[in-house]
Amino acid sequence: LYDGAIEQALLSSRECSDTAIIVGATQSEATGKSTYGLRDAKTGKLLVPNGMLQEGHGLNGNFVLVSKIVFEQLGNLDSHFHHSGGDTDYGLRAEERNIRLLLHKEYIGTCEQHQALSKWCNPDYPLRERWQSLNKPTGMPLKELFYLERRHYGYLKACFHFVTTIL
Repeated sequence: LYDGAIEQALLSSRECSDTAIIVGATQSEATGKSTYGLRDAKTGKLLVPNGMLQEGHGLNGNFVLVSKIVFEQLGNLDSHFHHSGGDTDYGLRAEERNIRLLLHKEYIGTCEQHQALSKWCNPDYPLRERWQSLNKPTGMPLKELFYLERRHYGYLKACFHFVTTIL
């Protein structure tokens, strides 16, 4: 995190009366490009800090500030998720309750983007290794994927993604 990142995020939260989730964008130390944060709801592209709070979608959990007001409405992360999917679920739950996701005005720190596909979906690895990686907490455990998809997109889409993930 950059010096003052937390204090600046708290000021951003106060600007919206502590009624939104403040997400901090990170950038690559090597290239300066955005790596994680929020996405534009229409284009799906990663938002770039521009000096103003920007509303977005698809929260990455690298830096998230949740005010007491929001926490009282939304609660904690769902304990069903061990790693992957917890931040996605939290952001979707917030949006379903009309809680805005706002990108902080400036980058809050650095974080390098993954250089390759996750092992579980990378065809360069043998099927056995991919399957083992899929079901690790840092992969995309099928039970957690199904739970996330069913909760937010319905049973049929959850079944479809369950099957296509296995394939």
